[in-house]
Amino acid sequence: MMFVTVLTVLATQGFALPMLGDYPTLLAFIVPYILSCTFFAITLSSLIYRREDKPRMFPSDRLHI
Repeated sequence: MMFVTVLTVLATQGFALPMLGDYPTLLAFIVPYILSCTFFAITLSSLIYRREDKPRMFPSDRLHI
């Protein structure tokens, strides 16, 4: 989490972007987002027991464009 905050500070000051919020507000939105992405990935990975099950669950991965 500290990396996100430092990166945000460097990006806003380095490119002279306006600061539209304080960092507790930023963290209040980023932390739940990162947690939800993590738990969603854990949920999806728990549905796949073998490597061969993945193409049946996600048929879009088999399309070669």
